[in-house]
Amino acid sequence: MLMLLLVLHASISYMVTPFDALWPFKDKSTHMIFDIGAAFIHTFRLPLFFVMAGFFGAKLSYERGQREFLKNRLQRIGIPLVVFWVILAPLILAPFALIRLDPGSHTFTGLMSWLISADARSHLHFFHLWFLFDLLIYYGAVSLLIWLSRVARLSWGEGSLRKLGPLYRSSWGLLVLVAVTAISLLPMKLGMLESSASFARPPSILFANVVFFLFGWGLYIRRDLVGQLATRSWVYTSLGITFCVAHLACMDALLRGNDGFHIPSVVFAALSIWYFVHGIMGLFVRYSDKPRRAWRYIADSSYWCYLVHLPLVAWLSILLADWRIPAIPKYLIVLATTVVACLLTYHYFVRSTWIGVLINGRRHPR
Repeated sequence: MLMLLLVLHASISYMVTPFDALWPFKDKSTHMIFDIGAAFIHTFRLPLFFVMAGFFGAKLSYERGQREFLKNRLQRIGIPLVVFWVILAPLILAPFALIRLDPGSHTFTGLMSWLISADARSHLHFFHLWFLFDLLIYYGAVSLLIWLSRVARLSWGEGSLRKLGPLYRSSWGLLVLVAVTAISLLPMKLGMLESSASFARPPSILFANVVFFLFGWGLYIRRDLVGQLATRSWVYTSLGITFCVAHLACMDALLRGNDGFHIPSVVFAALSIWYFVHGIMGLFVRYSDKPRRAWRYIADSSYWCYLVHLPLVAWLSILLADWRIPAIPKYLIVLATTVVACLLTYHYFVRSTWIGVLINGRRHPR
């Protein structure tokens, strides 16, 4: 899910739809395939990411206790958020400054002057690191609930929470999840799961994503049911694709001014999300149940690639702006160069160093 973010971000410059607030650069060459692909990936990527975050957060909490859980999350999530935001913020803003400044100001002095200006500060936000901050909110909220339950002598232990089983193995449980997500999507303009990088976290987005996080937390408690996801994985994934196509059609109608498609868009989006969550997890359980060194290496590197990829994507997109070639070759160059650069830096400067300890939890041997 983290590596898919590279696929998505590399395509933004070549989408037909403008994203001026978050991504001020638009290449002269665009293609609708990137709009469709980004909307498709966005349907399941974030929900699955938060489900996994909840699942493994619960694993840490129950196996190591709350003190070690919070210590681990601060080390693996909190410190990288602060350190990489400080380092990457000017590197992300700098290429976009070339668009805003006059050609005569495209010098090191002109660039530095803009980076410390009020205009640059007005464009500061969490960038792509926003969901690390949201994860910290969720981890803190769950820890607070666990602490309050102990003070009030309420039973929130793993044994009592196993009663959630019907939510994970029954058809009505899936429909309950769909209904909750549909309600959370109602305030969102196109009926799709929105994201925001602003420092002030939108309550609607926090509520929408915490549902996936809590689902993952409960799934760890009922991890005996995980194997059952494989049995209907293709059925669920096929339904996810079907409902996603219907959702995208409704979004297209909404963009054309047909406001009557908002409710159908919300319903189809909620159905698509939850069938994708169950289906894609089931496919991984079914086909990736044995160790594979190459996949494990990519999984290990994905956090680093996620953290550092955005400045590379931004700079490459702008450097290729004057190339008179179609959007798809430009996109492939940006994506391939970014992935190779991220993997090389991970291999030689991260995997076996103290940075690897910080983000991967241990130092891998050369």
